[in-house]
Amino acid sequence: EPIKINGAPQPEPESEPESEPESEPESEPESEPESEPESEPESEPSASAYKSVAYKGCGESKNCFGQPANCEGSGSCDYMFTWKINDAGTKMIWEGYRKGSGYVAVGISKDSNMGQDSMFICNQGGVKEYYAKGKTMPVPVTQSSVKLLKNEVKDGNLYCSFESGVSYEADRKKRSLDVNIGEEKYHVLLAQGDGALSYHGKDRIASSEPQALNVVQASVGTKSNLLLKLHGICMIAAWIGCIGTGIIFARYFKTTWTGQQVMGKDRWFAAHRFLMAVGVVLTIIGLVLAAVHLGGWKYNADQISNNPHPVTGIITFILALIQPIMAFFRPHPGTSMRPIFNIAHWGVGSIAFMLGLTSIFLASNLVKVTIEPIGYVICCVVYVVVYVLVHLALTGNAIRAKAKQKTEVHPMTEKGMSAEPNIDDLPGRGFRITLLAVFSIFTFVIFIALTVLIFRSE
Repeated sequence: EPIKINGAPQPEPESEPESEPESEPESEPESEPESEPESEPESEPSASAYKSVAYKGCGESKNCFGQPANCEGSGSCDYMFTWKINDAGTKMIWEGYRKGSGYVAVGISKDSNMGQDSMFICNQGGVKEYYAKGKTMPVPVTQSSVKLLKNEVKDGNLYCSFESGVSYEADRKKRSLDVNIGEEKYHVLLAQGDGALSYHGKDRIASSEPQALNVVQASVGTKSNLLLKLHGICMIAAWIGCIGTGIIFARYFKTTWTGQQVMGKDRWFAAHRFLMAVGVVLTIIGLVLAAVHLGGWKYNADQISNNPHPVTGIITFILALIQPIMAFFRPHPGTSMRPIFNIAHWGVGSIAFMLGLTSIFLASNLVKVTIEPIGYVICCVVYVVVYVLVHLALTGNAIRAKAKQKTEVHPMTEKGMSAEPNIDDLPGRGFRITLLAVFSIFTFVIFIALTVLIFRSE
């Protein structure tokens, strides 16, 4: 029995039993198991099982691209792929790595979005070539030239190495992308998921720029999602920060600050118009930012069914544009068309606001920006709950104020008569102003919290 569980690093036990009495081998195993098991578990995690393989030569002899950003140099990637062209220039050599079990995939595409792509997926069973025609389940290539070089799971982590061709043509039954690595540049897409193949969710990244895959570069940067983050902040500022408060002004403050005007308009109307105008402008800016980042409309039916955020957002944008146009052409008070305008303006505005909030909620599950969902959703829910409570409180205030006013106003006052410009405010003025101030501060806090969550997202 020369080999013990922890005896391999020490050569003495192999020779000592022949020259030393049996008592010494008995004493040495007593001390060795006590010291070695304590040191070995500490050293194993620090030495990456794949650092000498997947990480070796990154930026020097091969390209490396992993998540999180810039993890290749420190050997701390959750998942990554490497690639290089062989000396003959006839084959691409790829390496895939991920922590834990499941699959890791690499795709090459003309843009940074999943669509008309060629991809390779590694799992415990080996490697397969697939093609994609949108954000749907990829289709395996029936006549693939991919050759597996190595595939292993060590310390619970997956590593694979394989080679592929450098050029091939698209075929409706085989591939969806013409590939010529020697002459064209491509975006590199990475993803990981559970099992042999499943929806990757938010575990995906894309190179910021098209890459010459046959040229070794120092690093491969990920595509920035700053424009998408700014898009989200603009939309939150518009619909939570401005439009929600603007609705409150129009609905409950027509009889507050009575007779006090700003630039010839009642205070409530000036505040309402300003907030709505800023909200519409921010909505337009937000939409432009998203369109620039995406390069136009990049969604199909399957993507919309998974998350209808783009559709609800576009409808919200259209309704937001309709509102100021309707307001510009509004009929004068007292005309026969004025009640119809009031109903239409209220209805379109209410639908737009509800869709705007819905779009903000749906953003918590977007693939392109990985927001911490629990905190984000909690902030949104808290805002909606408080917003509803404010409406209820102000509605109750208005009911009580009108009931009190009936006992004070001359009984012959004609029902429906417009208020005179210098009459006193409706009772409960102090309560309304205080609640508005508290709600405004609360809204600002929610906006800051959501902004922080968005900027901390990946």
